[in-house]
Amino acid sequence: MRPPDETAAAPPKRERSEFLDITAHDLRAPLANIRSYAEIARSGRAGGAPPTVLRALEVILRNADKALALVQDYIDSRRGDLDALDLALVPTSPVDLWAEIASASITDRLRERGVELRVEVETDLPDLSLDRRRVGRVLQLLLERASQRAPDGTQIVAFARREGSRALLGVADRGTPFGGASKEPLFDRQAAVIRERQLASGLALPLARAVARAHGGDAEIRQEGPLQICLVGVPLA
Repeated sequence: MRPPDETAAAPPKRERSEFLDITAHDLRAPLANIRSYAEIARSGRAGGAPPTVLRALEVILRNADKALALVQDYIDSRRGDLDALDLALVPTSPVDLWAEIASASITDRLRERGVELRVEVETDLPDLSLDRRRVGRVLQLLLERASQRAPDGTQIVAFARREGSRALLGVADRGTPFGGASKEPLFDRQAAVIRERQLASGLALPLARAVARAHGGDAEIRQEGPLQICLVGVPLA
């Protein structure tokens, strides 16, 4: 067998970006079709359906949405490797953003375990120039990750605050401290997915870093006393 050529150059960014475009399209297209037909059937446009079928359609729609979101998360994290994450920047209120993410569904799930979700946004924090969908998705994943880590009867804090010339948006919980002096391995996509044994949780930190850096900032992990903090920092201006 011919040994690999270790001097061979990696494919140029343009080719890798094109590969991601094709991959994203071919993964999303069948899922989108499944979702569309399930939505048509649920709406009754294809004729009425009995309650058992309607419940099955709800499951199909929910899982199709979950799969589409995971495909987008993976593609976005890979685009971040190439510095090829195109942003749709809009003025975004941190208060409105957290109100949208901290929905009743996750609050109710946490309340069942005696976990309180508190949202703390500095009152004088201005609107931020963000890709609202992508930053919102990152914060959603960080909140879901914290909800899995937080012990029963504790508190999760979702926050937005100023630090110098940056705005920090993140989540703090009282789960098990992040091990090791260096936090860099936690941002490694492959290692994170294997460690978490789940794609969504494993992509949370690598995606946070990709999206933050595309905004000219970065993602960080901090420990402040008993609190384990995951955050994204983005420029204020």
